[in-house]
Amino acid sequence: IACRTFSINDPRVPVMSVLSTILGGGMSSRLFQKMRNELGICYYVRTSHDTYTDHGNLTISAGVDNKRVSIAVKEILAQCELLKTKAVDAQELKKAKDYIAGSMMLELETSDQRAQYAGLEEVIKGQIESPEEFIKKVSLVTASDVQKLANEVFVNNGLNLALVGKTMVSELEPILRFA
Repeated sequence: IACRTFSINDPRVPVMSVLSTILGGGMSSRLFQKMRNELGICYYVRTSHDTYTDHGNLTISAGVDNKRVSIAVKEILAQCELLKTKAVDAQELKKAKDYIAGSMMLELETSDQRAQYAGLEEVIKGQIESPEEFIKKVSLVTASDVQKLANEVFVNNGLNLALVGKTMVSELEPILRFA
């Protein structure tokens, strides 16, 4: 399931990073806890936010048995809806921010990874934002920011679904809607 978002230079990128992490970043994320640990309907579930120079997308991926695809789609959409209607609590917000900071610094441990990061920043953005600067922006994200962005992104216009397997997208069209 994917929703359209915004370009790499949009000031909402740090907020989307937090939203994406809360929803499906790691084993303590909402989708992992609900779909894998509680419902036992998938082996993996994760979100990713990809940004480009003129657009972006938030993608939610899950490995689900064909017989349970409709349950998975309903639950993914329900968790997205929950981000729209109920503010994230302070503990979950902090956990997501810490996860982002820790993951980013681990990914950039070697000098070649740092150089690649700086090169992409320069080429794509036209300026180099240090990892520390990005982490600082993430640290300023509020629960209200996350909820506001969820309401902007989780809309029916631009909602997409792709499947690999025997389930037909047409079978899911009636449930592929945000409230």
